[in-house]
Amino acid sequence: MTETPERVRIIVNPIAGRGTAGVLAAAVGKRLAAAGLQVERLETTSAGHASTMAREAADSGIDVVLACGGDGTVNETVQGLAGSDTALAVMPLGTANVLGHELELSRSPKRVTELILRGRRRRLDLGRCGDDWFLCVAGVGFDAFVALQMDNWRTGTITLASWVGRTWHAFWRYPFEPLEVCIDGEPIDAPVYHLMIGNTRSYGGPFVITPGARPDDGKLDACAFGTSGKLRLALYLAATIPHVHHRFNDVTCVTGRKIEVSAARPVPVQLDGDYRRTTPVSFEVVPGAITVLSNR
Repeated sequence: MTETPERVRIIVNPIAGRGTAGVLAAAVGKRLAAAGLQVERLETTSAGHASTMAREAADSGIDVVLACGGDGTVNETVQGLAGSDTALAVMPLGTANVLGHELELSRSPKRVTELILRGRRRRLDLGRCGDDWFLCVAGVGFDAFVALQMDNWRTGTITLASWVGRTWHAFWRYPFEPLEVCIDGEPIDAPVYHLMIGNTRSYGGPFVITPGARPDDGKLDACAFGTSGKLRLALYLAATIPHVHHRFNDVTCVTGRKIEVSAARPVPVQLDGDYRRTTPVSFEVVPGAITVLSNR
């Protein structure tokens, strides 16, 4: 369904896109204003600021919020829009751009303007973990440990080199704590050392962990990796690039509406690429919890 908006709030992470986010967002704003829309453009100044501005937009009845930034900016915006009728549009300007890959979104100001003016309004599912929401992916184990290292280390813009460096650092330090996982009340009757949860197919870059995931099917896809050790971890990472990891006999892929995870010692948890908390945790899908503008 398409619906021409009247009011748009643009939320900009000024350091995204290697500092070009402000210029690109301004170009979109000018195009939208020329088309007769009411437009306001705001920049984030601290962690959580995008969530606050998105929630204010939803509460005031703004039709569309455009998030200009990376996955972190998008996730913060999702926190503010979940459960509302305000639509999310995205200009993907980060390193991974998971939602951008999933919905084939562009960073071109012309195409972003067309998305807002004529894009399809899709009601998508969200995953919920405690009070936090995720639109694309969650993880318990190694990838969350990488996100924790990044959270402790980062001082500015995140680049591909940043992720490679932190992943290499984490590879040698991850403690491989076993997990207990239940899907809709049924335990996975096999060892689990890393758990990936997908509401979307794309995990970021060339990685597709949950190829069957769809953001509007009312369920979450989980991929449980069942062997510890650095050699096996390296094989898992390599196998996710050609999407053949599901062929391993120690990898379990299942779907469900509620996923519970615990461990003897706290294990880190990430949501949409950002470290959030440690186990024990419960993930559940909330069907149709957010409206997203898409070209398809």
